[in-house]
This record gives sequence, C-alpha cells and structure tokens, in this order.
Amino acid sequence: MKFSEFEYKRPEIKAFENKFNQLLAEFDNSENFEAQIKKLDEINFLRSEFSTMYRISNVKYTGNTTNIEFKEEFEHFNEITPYYEKLINKFYNSLVHSKFRNELEIKFGKYLFNMAELIIKTFKPEIMEDLEKEIQLSTKYTTLLSSAKIIFEGEERSLMGLTPFEGDVDQEVRKKASKARWEFFSKNSEELDSIFDELVKLRHDMAKRLGFTNFISLGYANMRRTDYNPQMVANF
Repeated sequence: MKFSEFEYKRPEIKAFENKFNQLLAEFDNSENFEAQIKKLDEINFLRSEFSTMYRISNVKYTGNTTNIEFKEEFEHFNEITPYYEKLINKFYNSLVHSKFRNELEIKFGKYLFNMAELIIKTFKPEIMEDLEKEIQLSTKYTTLLSSAKIIFEGEERSLMGLTPFEGDVDQEVRKKASKARWEFFSKNSEELDSIFDELVKLRHDMAKRLGFTNFISLGYANMRRTDYNPQMVANF
C-alpha cells in the first residue's frame, strides 16, 4: 500500500477523550485478566489510529510546508497533543496499578512497566501550557528548516535535497553541498538561536517542576531510556 493511499481523518480530541476514558474505566473495572487484556487491546487500537493520523499529517506537512490543508491539520495536532499526552499518562497510571499486574508482567514483560513508570514521571497537569509552548517552538524550527530553498547545481533544493550531494564521490561536489547547507544555517542563525534559547529555558523549567534536577534527566525519560542513563553514557 502506497503512502498516498492512506486515508486521513482528523481526530476530534473530545470524541477521542470520551471513548478513551470509557475504555480505561472498563480496563480498571475488569473482573478478570482476560477481560482486561481485551480492553488493553482496544485502548492500543485507539491509540494506534490517533498515531497514524498524526504521522500522515506530519509527513504531508513537513514534505510541503506551503500545503495549507495540512498546515491546518498539523496545527490541529499541535493543539491537541498535550491533551492526548495527559490521557496516555492516565492510562499508564492505570496499567502500573492494575490488580492483574503480575499476570500482565508475565504476558508482556517487565520492560513495559519500567517504561510506564518512567512515562508517568514526565507529565503533570501543571505543565500543560509549557507543553503547548514547546510544541509551538518545535514546529517553528521544523517549518524554518522545511522552508529552505537552496539553489544548487542549477536547481532549487531543500536541505534533504542536498543530502545525496554531500555523499557524492566527487570531493568538490561534497564540499559545495556542505557549504550550501551551512550558508542556510548561517543566514538563519539569529532565528535558530532564539528558538534554541527559548527551548532550553522552557525545558529546564518543566524539568524542575516535574521533580528532575534538569532537562537532561527529563530528556532521557522522554526518550524512554530505561536501560541506560547519563552516567553510563559519560563513562562510555
């Protein structure tokens, strides 16, 4: 199946939330392990549908930031993602406190619960506005990079379009392509520095409010790193 053949349908967060909360309540109130597994499958299917629509929107927008339709869809996801993350955090809280946790661990492995406990630490309702701001800044960065129009070898190219030339067998071609890329970053350095500065301050503040020492630890948690930590990386 080609990517162009995937059907896109905008998720409405209120309807998603109602359905999600219904399934989660049924998950919590399951009378036996088998019933809870069934509800777990339904929750994961609902999450998968949301994630698929997000990916389609993301790919179509970042592939062409002038596409008005998917600019609106991408912005829609930016608005609803913090609410989605709130629901996912709620789900993982239910998972780790399941009365059938032992059976779930046997079926799915302990890693799932290690990850769940890590994810729970990365969210509190108090940081909802910060998450929205973080997404806005990340989108601003993505849009800036995606908007690159660099004339190279007689054609207008994006940053991704320069990549094949940076691996060319001809050293001069590689050099010119690399120079073209970094000229773009140089011309946009002021805006890129501003985005970076805001993100650093915002993420550090979020980390502190979540109980982390700084964003490094929160960053590892956001990447679901249950198997290694900053100290192990430093030693490596």
